[in-house]
Amino acid sequence: MPAVIDPNPLNRLRILQINLNKSEKGHHDLMNRPLKNDYDLILIQEPYITKTGIIRTPNGFSLIYPQDRKKKDANKVRTVIMVSTNLETSTWKEINVPGDNDITIIQIKNQQSTLTIINLYLDCEHLQTLTTLRNLLTADRRRLLPSNETQMLWCGDFNMHHPLWDREEDHRLFTPAANRRAQKLIHLVANNDMKMALPKDIPTLRHFTTGNYTRPDNVWSTPDIYNRIIRCDVDPALQPPGTDHFPIVITIDMPQKRTETPPSHNFRMADWQEFNNDLTTRINQLPEPRPLLTEDEVQTAATQLTTAIQESIHAKIKKNKPCPHSKRWWNRELDDLRKKVNKLSRLSFKNRALENHESHQELKTASTAYGDAIVKAKTQHWQDFLEEATMEELWTANKYIKEPAGDGGKTRIPTLKVKDPETEAIRYIDTNDSKAETLAKNFFPPKPAASSVPPGYEYPEPLPDPEAITIEQIREQIERLSPYKASGPDQIPNIVLQKSINIIEEYLLHIYQAILTLGTYVDSWREFTTVVLRKPGKPDYEVAKAYRPIALLNTMAKVLTAIVADNISRTVERELLLPDNHFGGRPGRMTTDAVHILEDKIKSAWRKGKAVSILFLDVEGAFPNAVTDRLIHNLKKRRIPTIYTEFIKNLLQGRRTRLKFDDFLSALILITNGIGQGDPLSMILYILYNADLLEIANAPEEDLLGFVDDALAMAIGRNLEETTNILEDFMNRPENGGFSWGQEHNSKYEIDKLAVLHSTQKRIADPENPGKTKPPPHPVLRLRGKVIKDVESYKYLGIHIDGQLRWHTQMQKTIAKATSYALLFRRLTKPTTGVSAKLMRRLYLSVIIPKMTYGLDVWYIPPHTKEGRRKQSGSVKALKEFRKIQRIATLAITGGLRTTPNELLDVHAGIFPIDLTLKKICHRAVVRISTLPDTNPAALLTTKYHIAPAKRHPTSIQSLLEVFKFNPIHMETIKPKMEPATAQRPYNIVIPNDAEEANTQEANDEARIKIYTDAANQNDQIGAAAVQYTNNALAPTRILRYKLGPSTKYTITKKAECI
Repeated sequence: MPAVIDPNPLNRLRILQINLNKSEKGHHDLMNRPLKNDYDLILIQEPYITKTGIIRTPNGFSLIYPQDRKKKDANKVRTVIMVSTNLETSTWKEINVPGDNDITIIQIKNQQSTLTIINLYLDCEHLQTLTTLRNLLTADRRRLLPSNETQMLWCGDFNMHHPLWDREEDHRLFTPAANRRAQKLIHLVANNDMKMALPKDIPTLRHFTTGNYTRPDNVWSTPDIYNRIIRCDVDPALQPPGTDHFPIVITIDMPQKRTETPPSHNFRMADWQEFNNDLTTRINQLPEPRPLLTEDEVQTAATQLTTAIQESIHAKIKKNKPCPHSKRWWNRELDDLRKKVNKLSRLSFKNRALENHESHQELKTASTAYGDAIVKAKTQHWQDFLEEATMEELWTANKYIKEPAGDGGKTRIPTLKVKDPETEAIRYIDTNDSKAETLAKNFFPPKPAASSVPPGYEYPEPLPDPEAITIEQIREQIERLSPYKASGPDQIPNIVLQKSINIIEEYLLHIYQAILTLGTYVDSWREFTTVVLRKPGKPDYEVAKAYRPIALLNTMAKVLTAIVADNISRTVERELLLPDNHFGGRPGRMTTDAVHILEDKIKSAWRKGKAVSILFLDVEGAFPNAVTDRLIHNLKKRRIPTIYTEFIKNLLQGRRTRLKFDDFLSALILITNGIGQGDPLSMILYILYNADLLEIANAPEEDLLGFVDDALAMAIGRNLEETTNILEDFMNRPENGGFSWGQEHNSKYEIDKLAVLHSTQKRIADPENPGKTKPPPHPVLRLRGKVIKDVESYKYLGIHIDGQLRWHTQMQKTIAKATSYALLFRRLTKPTTGVSAKLMRRLYLSVIIPKMTYGLDVWYIPPHTKEGRRKQSGSVKALKEFRKIQRIATLAITGGLRTTPNELLDVHAGIFPIDLTLKKICHRAVVRISTLPDTNPAALLTTKYHIAPAKRHPTSIQSLLEVFKFNPIHMETIKPKMEPATAQRPYNIVIPNDAEEANTQEANDEARIKIYTDAANQNDQIGAAAVQYTNNALAPTRILRYKLGPSTKYTITKKAECI
């Protein structure tokens, strides 16, 4: 938790107010100043808004926008407040003002008082914002001034002139219209007992054209805060280019709590040899690794190992340096130009009474040159970055263009709104402690009062306990870890275990084995950190449901749970413990398999003249609401080995976490329910938890499909009325029903999110159009007294499924998404600058192609001409759109002219024609499905439609088989890799060090089949070969050769020997 610096008399509230005049140059100048430690608040009027509608924020600041900035009918944002992250987040909150983007409000408090700061921009054409402020001060005064001690500060560009604040010699400004406009502000100021904090006669603007000084900006305060203002003055030296307004600096004697986040360790630049030497020294002081016989020994061994690693980290891993305030493109030349402009700004302001003073023209010239240099430096840096990009930097560039544009500021959880379930009154949560409590209730719901496990249940005999954990399994899991992911409470990242595995592996082995055999768990591993993140794309972040938890576990605990998860998964698949219609989180199964099965069931019903209705289920908080005792009950029912059942029971007991958001770390929160999200075990545990749901269909006209927590119920009947009744009965029946399963498993369906999709080929006469037909009306499905949403298309597992299975919506969404990215992709290069053609080609093949071909084998049929027909069949329209997308990409890669034909662009870009690429992807999908084991229902589809093709309503699988004239019967079955790291290989690998050793080993080798491999360079050509001998025959049984290419392009060790 960040340390809190005690307030002292010099700890004041520091505010910078500036109108940027919508200037990009001025905004970049502000972004690259060391503002974080100099100012607590930056009040901006008329900020620069990018083309994507965001306002860039300097490092170390959070940004407060007006509430309605994203509404279509709202005016442009003309006020924002930037808040330094040095201010403790519990000391301030934003106050939303609906309906006006020209007013932004922040409320700051300390132990003695509260200050409401209002940032305003008054339009020259109207005074709507002043009216909004007046209404706030009357109808909503309690929110602005919650107590008698609350003070106010009004800052902004008022666009008003009056002798009360302007210089008296500026009488040209005091027109009758200007006086009438100013009087409205003066009356509002007087009614609220405000005083002008910025002294009279100080100009805040020098007009670009005329050079006249005026006073449109001002600062007003209540009397108490007025007496505590230490400084309120303009600072010409801070004036950015592109704006004619002078910044106003305000310093208030109002002590603030500040935070200081300690620097983290720089593991990326660590000297691992030095670290391991230190760790070895500390490990040698511990007892020798040995079997642990008691729970106390397990706790002690885990604590000692953790402490040794932590001490080595603190001793040998250097700390990160603070992030610089300036952007990467900022350079020394810009610093020098800024210093020159700052100096001239002071001089010009000092001589403002002398209209012809040379400093005015010098400032204008220098400011223009400085602004132009900013734009040039930023553009040049981007061009240099693209032109010099390596493969690693290419993915960085891809990240820049594909991620949603952000302002760069640090996000903060705003005041949360909570609705009382009984009175429906809105309650506002604005302190960090209360926010943590609210979020915790949403993330970690309590367990039910009563258990749903049937008493006296007779469980089947569990499967035998597996073999003991091995060092090979530990190594395998540690190697899989992402090295630099955020660590848990022990502050030991994955990279540390990966670099020190040789030193600690035996200690880990004995700890892990003892945990399983003794039926215990390391208590410190039960504690983890929960990071609170926004769910992307939510319209309102003032509700707790707009946030999601990410669990950061202790790394050593994560390795053990990953081993157990792998072992359980292997056991489940080997013993067939899960229903076949459960697809998610299982080896060898994909989302498209589930959609193929769904399509087959729908079209099979159509062929019989029947209708289908599909209810897409949505379980609210699926993982957090899983009940531990019900989970253990389900594990025992499915014969999971006792050693794992007991391990999971111990794992889920006594868990506790701290919520981490903004600069806040909550107190420990006890968790009594749920499956931990972020734990490697969570996926397989939830699959076992909800497997019962997929087995409760008890009639031929009912069916279910599941992919982890995404499930659907399907009803087949003579008409839609019948299917709707079947779904209603399925959900409501007291036993083996949808709602009864939910009640037993503490899984509540979000009725508002359920959707029903009706699918039928039947049509009825259209009375309004004689002689024509129309689809039958859809009956209403009601559940729990609510009408379930009837949809024409539903996005399931990333694929839009429509009732007629025409896939038009899926195609349109895919094309739109791929086109959008292709246009972004084009920004990375130009005919003379940008990323090289080689890397652009790699990016296209690695990013755009996968984006636009997800689930392709479900909804795309390669265009082909059937026998006896002239017109092509298949996805002709989709191929035409795909060609357009590839043309955008190949033009960007090659820099070719827009009149260049597609065929020539493809050749020069080194890319397959798009029709061949799509064919290849579909063919690969059919081959994969044909090689699946029979335990996957999708495997049966290729054989089914090859032997007996449907005459009507062919599925995508059947169509692809016909297009490729593919025979799946001759394909081998390839089972998913299920062997553990310790499994015995059916072959031995021998790599002798020299020819003599090779001859010796050959003479003693009694294997029946021998395969010899090597790579070589002959005539500057690199190649590889393999030769097989059987039963000691003198002649080889089989020879394989592969030629890679010239030695200038390939190497023996890195390429050829791998083949």
